[in-house]
Amino acid sequence: MDRRLNEAVFRGDVQAIEKLIEEDVNIVKQTIEGSLHTILHLAARLGHVELAMVIMKLFPEMSSAENRDLETPLHEACREGRLEIVRLLLENDPWVAYKTNMWDKSVLYVACERGRIDVVKHLLNNVQMLLMLEVDMSTTSLHAAASSGHTGKIKLILCFLILYRWCQTYLN
Repeated sequence: MDRRLNEAVFRGDVQAIEKLIEEDVNIVKQTIEGSLHTILHLAARLGHVELAMVIMKLFPEMSSAENRDLETPLHEACREGRLEIVRLLLENDPWVAYKTNMWDKSVLYVACERGRIDVVKHLLNNVQMLLMLEVDMSTTSLHAAASSGHTGKIKLILCFLILYRWCQTYLN
């Protein structure tokens, strides 16, 4: 990745990014060598909301870009607890929530693993079938929350699962 681009992303410098894009629109396709992180992955990880908004407005397809580990910018935002960026990414492309990484970890899983309760609540309330990704997996978001000592998340996930099962049983 171009050094100027990398530095501007880390600073969250929207004007510098826009200037670089004006000079060469293809600069946004650059990734960090090795990890394949895009500028949107970095903005999501660092919590640069304004920068993420600009990138998605200009290049909406970047919300589904995958890095070396098959993780999207949504994985980064969920892992770091960047709720505003999670909202933006889901508004831009709701289907990105269903992508799992190379270890079959969903965005819900990585949020639970890190104890990001606000992100977990948002995902469970707004991405209806997200828990279905974990049906046949040996390790679930519930396991991740429990092994990380996040009992609040365990209670939330269990309540959601109970409600989901009840709805399946009694409303079908």
